[in-house]
Parts: sequence; structure tokens; C-alpha cells
Amino acid sequence: MICLIIIISWMNIVANCEANSNVKIKSIAVGDYHTVVLTETGKVRAWGNNGKIESLYPNSYVEVDTTICEVPNDLEGVKAISAGLMFTVALKEDGNVVAWGNKLNGKCDVPSGLTHVKAISTRYTHTLALKEDGVVVAWGDNPHGECMVPNGLKKVKAVSAGGRHSVALKEDGTVIAWGDNSNGQCNVPTGLSGVKAISAGFWHTIALKEDGTVVAWGAGFYRQNHVPEGIAGVKAIEAGGMNNLVLKEDGTVEAWGDNVYGQCNIPKGLSGVKALAAEEHTVVLKDDGTVEAWGINLNGQCDVPAEFRPKVAILEKVTRSKIKSISAGYKAG
Repeated sequence: MICLIIIISWMNIVANCEANSNVKIKSIAVGDYHTVVLTETGKVRAWGNNGKIESLYPNSYVEVDTTICEVPNDLEGVKAISAGLMFTVALKEDGNVVAWGNKLNGKCDVPSGLTHVKAISTRYTHTLALKEDGVVVAWGDNPHGECMVPNGLKKVKAVSAGGRHSVALKEDGTVIAWGDNSNGQCNVPTGLSGVKAISAGFWHTIALKEDGTVVAWGAGFYRQNHVPEGIAGVKAIEAGGMNNLVLKEDGTVEAWGDNVYGQCNIPKGLSGVKALAAEEHTVVLKDDGTVEAWGINLNGQCDVPAEFRPKVAILEKVTRSKIKSISAGYKAG
């Protein structure tokens, strides 16, 4: 924290303190127990659980065999990130993919020879990669066929990995889904077209249409498959585990669905948002490159490092104009 103090005559004091660095965030991602950010310089940072998962039960922990927030030291030139259950995936500028963290069920086993990737999506225990030629590649846990990409699927422009299902958006604005369909999460509404973005939750799916409206289907335990009336003017969507968030054209955010951990409690006055990421906690990226987070925080996944938080300024009005001395100092925090 840098603090400038001006002492003027008659002991009046003016303080202007800012807790913010020049580090700007380009994109954000969340896993079940951690948060990941990509800086504008292509560096990756992560925070949250790092080896021991605190469960929802008092004094109960689940030991894991890895430190999921330890980003590879030589990782650079990253252009996109995604995160799942105790692992993280990064897409590099050269079209190659890197994964680290918990290796159970092949989550980090990036297929040999995979190149020319332009987008990635990870959730829970599997990953989807979209290649420049519109072809989809998948790996990880596959108990419900979520990694079994339909034969002949091509001309895809976006992908989204769900809890146990996968979703693809084609260039013609139509949607295809496969994998677990126990709650209808793969039952794409008949006639759905004009879609420009998709997002898969754990047991549900949402789609954003070109006209700024949202469509949802699948599980409705928390009415996450029911879009509230009046939701319009949307420019981005994000499905959490069992909730949804939408980013509106004016930079504000709305949410509905599961709110057990406060993940739908949008901070009062939140605006200037440009990107969303959600699981059972929510993270937003603001226009100024800073990050805010809320929701479940048992493992520190919402403890945004100080250098990424919004700027904090305190300025007391000067009532007398005779400046006697000026002093500047640095305080860690």
C-alpha cells in the first residue's frame, strides 16, 4: 500500500492511500476449490486450496496428492485459462495446451500431438478443446460419455464442459450436447437457433441468443433452468454449478439459482464488469482489470490477492492551504 501524507499548518492532515498495483487481469477462471487469473502479460496466478480440501463438515478434510495452485514456473505466453476439480488447463499463444494439478482420471493427460487449439473449456473432471479447424477434442473422466465427441461434429465455434456433459455451439448458431442426460441437460430445446454463446453447469445448460435473451434447460433443483422474467440486454453468460449469472450490456450482473453459499448475492453497486466465472463461488473481472469474488470461501478461493483488488482511495478535504511538509512511505498490505 502506498500512502502519501501532506501535513499542513495547524496540524491538518490529508491522506491519499491506494491499495492497487499496475497488474491487470485479462481473463478469469474458477475451479471447485480455487480461482485462476491470466494477466495481460500472459502470466497465470492462482489462489485457494493448495493441497488440502476443507469439506463442508466441521473439522473434516479431504487430502489430495497435489498442490493445485502451483503454476508451472516456466509457463508463459498463455492466452486462455480454464479450471476444474483440483486442476487447471491453459491454452498458449502457439495453440498448445498445458494442464497441471490433480491427475486422477486423466484430467491432466493432454492428448499427445494436440496443436492448433483456439479455445478450451474445463469443468469438474474433463476438458474440451476446440481446434482452429472447428473440430472438438476431449479428455479426462468419461463415465457418462462426456468425452465421446459425436462422430462428424465439425464447424464448431465454441465449447463448454459441464459436470458430466459437454456442449458445442456450431457456426450456424445451433447447439449440440452429449454425455450425462439424467436431468435433461443434453435435451437442447427444439428449434433453438441464433445462439451466440453457451455455458454448461453441473446438471443444466444455458444459451445466449443474438437478440440478448437467455434460454436454459436441464436440472431445476434451484430453478436454474427457469430464466427470470425481464432478463434481456445480455452480452455474456456463465453457468455455475447449479446457478446462473448474466452480464448485461450496461456492465451490471444478475444471478439466479442455487444461493446456499451466497454465490448469487451480487455486491451492492457492482458495475463495470466485463467477464464472469462461477462454480459455488463467483468471480468477476472489471473494466479496470481488477477482480472481485464472493460465495463459498472455505478454501480461500474468494481471497483475491491485494494486487488484483479494486483500488481503494481515502481523501480527506484540505481546509487550510499552507503546506508545511510532505512525506511518502510504503506499507505492506
